Amino acid sequence: MSGSLEPMEVQPGMPVFGIDGLRLGEVEAVREHSIRVRGHMIPEAAIEHIDRDAVHLHLARSAFLAQHDPDLAPTDTVIE
Repeated sequence: MSGSLEPMEVQPGMPVFGIDGLRLGEVEAVREHSIRVRGHMIPEAAIEHIDRDAVHLHLARSAFLAQHDPDLAPTDTVIE
């Protein structure tokens, strides 16, 4: 994505999904160039696309959890 996040596009409470289609959580807050999910700021560059109902990231759920919630991540997760 390019430009800044439009408040009308992304709203707190919208579900956030990884590139694998698995739910990561929901949008907690929207900033000009990032969103907060599970207490972590996700840069706009990590957003694959936004549709009417959800935000979709470039990241798989397992990679997100490994980076942001290591206690919840599977032990065999490999991040390249």
